[in-house]
Amino acid sequence: MIRLKTLILSLLFIAWFSPASAQETVSRIEKLDLGRVKSQLSILLPLQSAGSWGKVGSARYYPWLSLLQNPAFTTGFSQPAVMLRWWPPYHTNAGRWVNLDAHVRPTVDGIVRDYSDGAVTPHYPNLDILFGGAGGAPEGIFLFPFGRMVAGLTYFRPLLLDASIDVTGIQSSISTLVEVGGGSNQVLLNSYLDATTHLRYGATSAGLFLAWPIGKKGGFGVHLERRFIRIDLVSDWNVQGAMLYNGREYLFNDPETLWPNDIRQRVVASYRGPEWVSTWGGWLLLPGGWIVDVAFRYTRQARLEGATDRQQHTIPALNTRALVSGGGVEEILDPVKLDLSRLTYTEAVEAPPVMSVEHDFPDELKIGVLRTWGRWAFYFADRIRFGRYSLRYDTSREELILRHELSLFVARGHAYARMGYANLMFSASENQDLIGGNYRVPLPVLALGYGRPLRFHLNLVASASLLPLPGFAVSLQYGFLTRGLPGE
Repeated sequence: MIRLKTLILSLLFIAWFSPASAQETVSRIEKLDLGRVKSQLSILLPLQSAGSWGKVGSARYYPWLSLLQNPAFTTGFSQPAVMLRWWPPYHTNAGRWVNLDAHVRPTVDGIVRDYSDGAVTPHYPNLDILFGGAGGAPEGIFLFPFGRMVAGLTYFRPLLLDASIDVTGIQSSISTLVEVGGGSNQVLLNSYLDATTHLRYGATSAGLFLAWPIGKKGGFGVHLERRFIRIDLVSDWNVQGAMLYNGREYLFNDPETLWPNDIRQRVVASYRGPEWVSTWGGWLLLPGGWIVDVAFRYTRQARLEGATDRQQHTIPALNTRALVSGGGVEEILDPVKLDLSRLTYTEAVEAPPVMSVEHDFPDELKIGVLRTWGRWAFYFADRIRFGRYSLRYDTSREELILRHELSLFVARGHAYARMGYANLMFSASENQDLIGGNYRVPLPVLALGYGRPLRFHLNLVASASLLPLPGFAVSLQYGFLTRGLPGE
């Protein structure tokens, strides 16, 4: 979500900034070795999961008839039933799909060119970037019909993001000129970085639902969930460095020095808390064989309690924002802010304690239309979200905005394909941890699946998400004897 240039520079020079003014710059990049960057991103999104909680009929699989989309879809079960779903973990190397060097090298070249007059050849990073679907424990739905009603329990994960990044061997040398006695002397900052960061952000939901038919041409249902949200972050940056001036070397992180000179960084944060979610839905059979369903989901804001242990330090003269802004118009190592008597002086980053995080999921309205012709079935739905996915702490905010999620299911017999599109926007305020801005990401959706009865009332559903992220899910459904399924 952070721009590529920002990410690279943060890893190089410590992502805690100080301002500088535009001027004739004397800072120069003398050496740049980006070492090795290894990262892994595992995601489980609602966009991937649609289709694997559907109903299996004797002649057709209905991938859109998911309790988690509309609780009214559970009408029609006449016996107790169990649905279990499992997402096997899956990862692929991003280099197989995207030419990473083609994106990284022009960015690095532009930065170095601005501050070296083309005299420095950078050593480009060795990138090992993995991404894919997050696995985990099975999810489940348990149904208990009584009379004409159906009640049940649910347990599932609506969201999971697990990201880690390890960097080793990143080295840089930055020089500047200071005016001393009518002349100019060079000051050189050498730095070395090994860093590791791990972020895990997930939600787990447990719920109850109740559904009942309305006459012979409709149904209504309610689903009440208790979601448990947890955010954990551990970031360790082992930064070593030295200042060279007049033939002498002055080390950072030296306990013998009389002034603060620590440039190592560590952030540990953990927040957790519950929120309530309720969904009301219904479906109605119209003349001509059309079926319309509507569902509304309301989510209460959650307050996540926890704490952040932050040990961060900054070099007052170091201005890495100059590299982000580009053009070589700001000093990277500002000679005006260098104290020649304390070249390794650093300042602790003062931040107010963050004891809680405000967490929001958007409310949602889903409208769907189904039509069947023989063995073919077509289902179109629009999920309209009111609000945004957001985290707010102190004066900072991070937001994901997903207004519309369009889906078209095309099914024939037991097989189906799901196509769709969503437009995701990420928005963040600027703070000491993140460069602010707005970023739009188009998300095409494509999934294939198959569901059919096996024997002894056991059904198997297999679904593969191809876009926006690859993933594979297996679902077993046991104990069905369906009656009056919509569209059958």
